[in-house]
Amino acid sequence: YQRSFPNFDPKNFGLYKAKDSSLCYYDDSQIAEAMRRIHEPGTPPYLYERGAHRPIIPVLMDSFECEQTLENDYYRAKNADVTLAFVRATAAGKDCGEFLVDDGMFDRDLGDKAADGRMTQFLNDYMALWEGSCSSCNMADDVDVP
Repeated sequence: YQRSFPNFDPKNFGLYKAKDSSLCYYDDSQIAEAMRRIHEPGTPPYLYERGAHRPIIPVLMDSFECEQTLENDYYRAKNADVTLAFVRATAAGKDCGEFLVDDGMFDRDLGDKAADGRMTQFLNDYMALWEGSCSSCNMADDVDVP
């Protein structure tokens, strides 16, 4: 990494990766289900978090069956937990960017924790699609593009 970015200063830059399910856009039925679960005592840990609480995904030799199992059993439950975490975060006063960074939906791989504030603002300015919080959602206005 250092060869490719010799001027990288972890105090001034951060490298984040986006995880799947990392948008603040949930339909009414997802929000309603999360509101029903908001006081659920067994969550967290959430399914999107690493750990032994995650279900073991079976080894299936049929790719269609594997895809269906993942979609029906794992991804739906994981997305329900993401929505629940979002509802809890907004109930606690967090905005979309804070939720995405604090809950690890946008995970900092390189850089200092001080970059989290800038990333939170970036997400709110360009990617947050909830309740009109994304003022332009068009990075082309502020970023050099060919």
